[in-house]
Amino acid sequence: MSRALLVRSLLTLVALGCTAGVVLMGVGTIPTGGFALRTVPVHGNLFRVEPEAGQPLPKGLRAGDLISSAHMTPEARAVLLFNTPRVPPGTRIVVPVQRAGQSLDVTLTATRITWKLADLIKVVPFLGVELVTMLLTLWLGKDWAAWGLSGFFLCALVFPILSLPAPPAWALATYLANIIVRVLLMVALFVFADALAGASLPAGLRRAARIVFAATTLAVVTIAELQTFIFVSTGNGTAFDLHAAVIKAIGISLFIVLLLLPMLLLIGGYHWGAHEDRLRLRWVLWSTALLALSIVGYSLISQDRHPYVANAFYVMQLLALVGYLYAVLRTRVVDVGFVVDRALVYGLLTALVFGTFSILEQSLHDFAVSDKIGWALQALAALVLALALSPLHRRLESWIEQAFFRAQHLALLALERLAHECPFVEREAHLLEMTIERLQPQCAGAAVYERAGNSYRRRAASDASWPEVLDADDPVFVTLRASHEAVSLRGQSSALG
Repeated sequence: MSRALLVRSLLTLVALGCTAGVVLMGVGTIPTGGFALRTVPVHGNLFRVEPEAGQPLPKGLRAGDLISSAHMTPEARAVLLFNTPRVPPGTRIVVPVQRAGQSLDVTLTATRITWKLADLIKVVPFLGVELVTMLLTLWLGKDWAAWGLSGFFLCALVFPILSLPAPPAWALATYLANIIVRVLLMVALFVFADALAGASLPAGLRRAARIVFAATTLAVVTIAELQTFIFVSTGNGTAFDLHAAVIKAIGISLFIVLLLLPMLLLIGGYHWGAHEDRLRLRWVLWSTALLALSIVGYSLISQDRHPYVANAFYVMQLLALVGYLYAVLRTRVVDVGFVVDRALVYGLLTALVFGTFSILEQSLHDFAVSDKIGWALQALAALVLALALSPLHRRLESWIEQAFFRAQHLALLALERLAHECPFVEREAHLLEMTIERLQPQCAGAAVYERAGNSYRRRAASDASWPEVLDADDPVFVTLRASHEAVSLRGQSSALG
């Protein structure tokens, strides 16, 4: 086994494992626990307790209680103040609380976290797009652009796995790994943008961008990791003090620089690039802009206070990921020999329709007042939804043919029309002329050859560049006779080119 194949296989297993882990956590197969509270820095080592939106505070806590980080264990600090990772249900931590001038210790017990149906609906599209794009670029990529994009989506798949339930002793290591994965995600995006657009940039500008990115990455990792490690280890809350807002602003600014540098590279490549390079960069540029805007937007708003704005940013982020997938399928981010396979697109469509059916059916079961009524509703829903989704599936197939396979769709329509009219053409010369006329708009060139003894002679062609005579054992004709299927000229030692 070659080294490249081994690396691709291992990364594929990691991606599939991460996807399966998130799904199992979402459906409850992996029990996940947590503490329904938020901690807001006040000053020094004090944090104010606030309830999560729509959830009561854990037993023993009241809104407005102050928690002193200096008197907590390192494990409790990492779990409670960062809420990463989640912990097994039933995990207990002791929290020193200040309330109305009194100090008391409160023992908190992690309660089981159950994902809502809306949470699953949000997560599944992300996982699907990330996994498909990662595998396509990993196995069919042909340059560093593909490797960078594959690494970006692999980091996106690894990121939620860091929220899997783990013992409190692992909390600090998990949070530090969380920071590293975020930075690696930006590094992979930069590699992707640099490989895709860097060749069109002036050499000095490209070199400067690499230096700035490397220095910024080092600064972000150093500041974030040291602040977190010092705080969790010692309980010193200076890094979270309101008086240290300048340090926090510097950290956020540096992370935004990591996000914007790939964007600037793509803009520069689009500005200085040739026309064909601009076509390749267009979808990637728009997708990266949407991604940057959504990430910055998420960091500036409170999801609890502005749920609709948060949902808008969620849609933008999903559109950005879909845009990357579309760019992979329609441009040369992957091997140019790879043509979008209908089996892939229709497989995703079938999964979408099946998922919609499952969600609707499960919703009916949840709303049922009893098991008997629930099973009756499910039986009836199966018939009704099948009848309703069947025409939808056909309509979506038609839209997909026109959106993703427009050139092939038009070519097939032209061939069908030609096949339908051929039997009614009475003159041979007119039939040959009509064949070339119908085929020419759908391809780069067209020619008709007729078998004549041990050769094929040209009867009609779109231009004079086509060979007049071809040997009967020309590789293309041998493959055509053997397979009775379309043959690509790429890699063939044929007189046709």
